[in-house]
Amino acid sequence: MNSSQKEIFLHFKGAILYDTIGELISELKEKMFERHIKQAVYKKVLMVMIEALENVFKYHEHFENEKDIVEKFPPEILIAKLSDSFSISVSNPVRKSDVATLDKRLKEINSLDKQGIKKKYKEIITNGQFSEKGGAGLGIIEMAKITDSKLDFNFTPINNTFEYYNLGLKINCV
Repeated sequence: MNSSQKEIFLHFKGAILYDTIGELISELKEKMFERHIKQAVYKKVLMVMIEALENVFKYHEHFENEKDIVEKFPPEILIAKLSDSFSISVSNPVRKSDVATLDKRLKEINSLDKQGIKKKYKEIITNGQFSEKGGAGLGIIEMAKITDSKLDFNFTPINNTFEYYNLGLKINCV
């Protein structure tokens, strides 16, 4: 497989519910087993996938009154194997009012090296600053700890209230 070829390991587009996460975990596990992917790589991909899907799941109630937004711009996850890495992309609508905070957090994490990310993680764990959602941004930091490159993200306007958020991550196979 050359660097431009990719094999889709998992692709899902639609509402992320608790049961959906379990089904996607099973699907990924089966595909990884079939392709004889190293256990350590599988665990990294699995952990990033779970963190990404939990982030989408935690905020799905924001869209209870905006079902048309989710129908037109559903959450999506794509996991593909390239020649030497796995690419994980997750997308979902977010409120414009949340974009500045999320953008700032992502840029802050990208400004840190691996040691800085570990230090930030320990800081949040020990200072107990958790949000009402229970996270304090730990999911994003956890993904940054696991992945092998900076977080690749963007926001695309949907309307005056929402933007479509895309987060791309890479995990090396070596």
